[in-house]
This record gives sequence, C-alpha cells and structure tokens, in this order.
Amino acid sequence: MKETIEHSQTERELVLAIVRVLPHAAGARVAQEDGEVIAIELPDHKGAMLRLAVFSKAAVGDLLDDESRDVKIEYLQRDIRRAARSRREFRYPRQFQTASAAKRHSARDKNAPRPLTAACAV
Repeated sequence: MKETIEHSQTERELVLAIVRVLPHAAGARVAQEDGEVIAIELPDHKGAMLRLAVFSKAAVGDLLDDESRDVKIEYLQRDIRRAARSRREFRYPRQFQTASAAKRHSARDKNAPRPLTAACAV
C-alpha cells in the first residue's frame, strides 16, 4: 500500500499517513498535539501490542523538507509495522538509552572477561 506523500502536507497529516499502514489504524486518534510532539493512540488489536506512536514535530517537519522523504517514510512505515508486533510504544526519532540504562550496561560489562592484549601474551 504505497501512498503518495505531498510536500504541502502538515506534520499531522504525515504522521497519520505513516500510522495508516497498521491494521488497527482505523480506530487511531490524536491523543496529544502540542508544539513538540504528535501522539497517536491506537486501539487494541489482536496480534498487535502497539498502543501509542509519538512523533517529534521538529523531526517530522525536517522529514517533510527532505528530498528523499518518500524513501524515509517507507522505512518508517515498515519500522512501525514491525514495532506493532513487539512494542507498546513507538517513537520517532528513536530515543537513545538513558544515563541510568547506560550505567547498568557499563556495570554489567565490567564483569565480562577482558580480551588478552599483546602485553599479556607469553
């Protein structure tokens, strides 16, 4: 289902076009729209965990102005379809791990065996 994305679209229209690829998008509604984000709430659907899609308005605005937006939008549609099966929330752009998660990972990595270096070789 390929949809033509027009350059004159608003951020909200683009977000709805991206979410529309989901099987349960017919019951979707805009849960929040402010100066920073557009959040789309999705209804329960068998086989889909996704309940909320949150898009940064700035990132969506940049996407509207991007010359290769059609390819990037297709990728986003594929990504949100994939996320619908395994995640409760989808965010664009993706959020990187928080500082507390980074601390947990680094603490876990300290216990991992270290590779031998040339100075340790016999």
